[in-house]
Amino acid sequence: MLAYLTQFKSAHLKLSLLFVVVIMGMSISSQSLASEDALLTSDSPKAISHSIKLFWLTQPPIGQANLSVLWWDVYDSWFYCKNSAEFKAQRQTYSENIKRKQTDVYSELKLLANLCEQAALKIQYNRDIDSDDLVDETKKQWDKLGLDRKKYQIWLQTLSQIWPDIKTGEQLIFVLQTTSQDKTLKDANPNTNNQYQGQFFYQNESLKVITDSEFSLAFLAIWLSQKTTEPELRQQLLSL
Repeated sequence: MLAYLTQFKSAHLKLSLLFVVVIMGMSISSQSLASEDALLTSDSPKAISHSIKLFWLTQPPIGQANLSVLWWDVYDSWFYCKNSAEFKAQRQTYSENIKRKQTDVYSELKLLANLCEQAALKIQYNRDIDSDDLVDETKKQWDKLGLDRKKYQIWLQTLSQIWPDIKTGEQLIFVLQTTSQDKTLKDANPNTNNQYQGQFFYQNESLKVITDSEFSLAFLAIWLSQKTTEPELRQQLLSL
């Protein structure tokens, strides 16, 4: 995040700049790097079982939102659901279920992925973004979501190698998908056997596949979990 934005003390504002992944490995040791990175990411096009096509280019978004702080116009964002008709039909049930059951962030995002099959969040930045503060802000947001610090420290070590600077007008997309065909509401629980993967795109070009299910779910939860620090933005994106 640009240094002068920190005066507004909005961790989510900085965090919203988190959308570029080119996972290069960690500088701990060459052996631990290979083993940990292999668990988190993959360059293989076969890593995702369901081919991701750029569906956000051919269908309207479920919702959209703008993030501004005082006179700072930070970004415009859009949420897309591949199975948009199914999501719209069950949107209220989805919302009521997560409120009633008080699901954790992983289960909540599993349900969203199950309904959509592929769920995409696109951000177009309205300012140049410096990458230096991004990892620290990610840590703050994951901490606020109540995630296991031992787990996300590993993710942060990965992310610390991947963030380039972003220029005004550039778009970054993160896609979360289930690798199972079962998309029913009953699968929104911590014990589901479904597997989840993520993929980052920059200007609609694939950057990196995230093969770690919890990593993938936790990243999108920053914006779409009911525990997000920007609930109004979430409401707009999901059209709730």
